[in-house]
Amino acid sequence: MSHIVPKEQLTAAIAQNEARTRGASFLGRPVGGLLFGLGRAVPFGFDAVSYAASFATLAATKVRFNDDRVEARRHIVVEIREGIGWLWRQPFLRACALLIAGSNFIFQALVLSIIVLIKDHGANSATIGFTLAGFGGGGLLGSFLAPWLQPRLSPRAVVVGANWLWAALIPPIVLIPHPYAIFILGGTMAFVGPLWNVVLGSYAIRLTPDELLGRVGSVIGVLTAGAIPLGSLAAGFAIKQFGARPSILALGGLMIVIAFVATLLPSVRQAPVLT
Repeated sequence: MSHIVPKEQLTAAIAQNEARTRGASFLGRPVGGLLFGLGRAVPFGFDAVSYAASFATLAATKVRFNDDRVEARRHIVVEIREGIGWLWRQPFLRACALLIAGSNFIFQALVLSIIVLIKDHGANSATIGFTLAGFGGGGLLGSFLAPWLQPRLSPRAVVVGANWLWAALIPPIVLIPHPYAIFILGGTMAFVGPLWNVVLGSYAIRLTPDELLGRVGSVIGVLTAGAIPLGSLAAGFAIKQFGARPSILALGGLMIVIAFVATLLPSVRQAPVLT
């Protein structure tokens, strides 16, 4: 991204990427619910077509995203190890990546638990899609406001504040399991997500040497996105054994633990200053 936009526009560009993702989530979940109501295979067919379109547009992109490599290409294991080593030596980026992995795990498990919870209360596919659209809508609004908020908040305030907000809003889902209430709670939780992603993205791009951007970005992606399927897996086992309500309460407890960790980490309190 640093090769496409100037440094002073980096925050806005990352926020626009967030808006694209959150907008797709906002529209995709209710549309997915409607398509599932038409037939179980319909959403998967629609998804396959969208991936084909994405592949076609990506293949047509001709912009160079990195400088020319001046060193010989090495074994992929060596390059992966180099990316991991560089990230591990950056305390703030390392802490953020691990904290985001934890919250991604929780939120993926939370979404599945919410689906089961409101389905147990008689919600149909369209209502479930509408309820989950709250996450996308809140995230979309947060993406629009992130460029304005990010310069006004310290990285510590964003990281610690986001985790405590999530810890406070997960338990009420069990107390008021109405689709409209969950829509609002989910939207509020998702509102701060883009702000944190903008902070992490800005630091990762500005601090990482150009020749390591791909490797470091891949390591961060594996850590943060790799926790998502694990969240679904854990939620499936927990819901089967204990039910949706206890699972959501357990996720709230885990979120409190992560919030305490974020508060106490020296690397979060001492985030480097971007110049």
